Amino acid sequence: MKLYTLALCATLGVASQAQAAGIFSRSGADERVKSGWEIGAAIGSHKNSQKQAFGDFGTFVTFDASSTAYKLFGGYRFNRYFTAEVAYIDGGTGSESFVDDTTLLVFNTERKTRGFQGSVLGALPLGASAFSLFGRVGYLDWKSDELLRDAEGFEMQRSTFDGSDPFFGGGLMADLDGAVLRLEYEYVDFDLQDPLTGQDLGVKSSVTSLSVAWIF
Repeated sequence: MKLYTLALCATLGVASQAQAAGIFSRSGADERVKSGWEIGAAIGSHKNSQKQAFGDFGTFVTFDASSTAYKLFGGYRFNRYFTAEVAYIDGGTGSESFVDDTTLLVFNTERKTRGFQGSVLGALPLGASAFSLFGRVGYLDWKSDELLRDAEGFEMQRSTFDGSDPFFGGGLMADLDGAVLRLEYEYVDFDLQDPLTGQDLGVKSSVTSLSVAWIF
């Protein structure tokens, strides 16, 4: 998380200096925007949460943790408005401790999530500048490992879940000379059910990230 914050501050600083120098002007943007293959990387903050409904007892948050996420991606930019991408994303490992209401024992849950994405991106330029708003829609083929430990750190249970679900994203992007900077938010609602009751487990995930893509 600290690394992501430093990257955000550095990027905003570079962007402000570039804007003052006219690098993000529309005339400059038109000269730099090009189509072609792209390759890039992203770093961000991953939030994984779970809310479950327990009959007449209401809905409770059973997991809520953050971790640092990384992404490697590639694709093809058709023009300034449309891009197709594939990516590998590592959501890192999030952990949270909780107290069992019955035994009053302390336990710790760890979740590590990763997956492959396929998506299309559409951009809307903002007036006379190199900035654009963009939206993304795609599918995520994911896998998640969950580890339960007791207060002493001993492993009590290990589980693995996987699946494929649609995801959505959007944010702000800026065209540079042969590269694209993006500040993005992505969200997915996992289709996971309790194997005994068939109840939706309410697992959701979001990533806020900074990325750079080089176009060649």
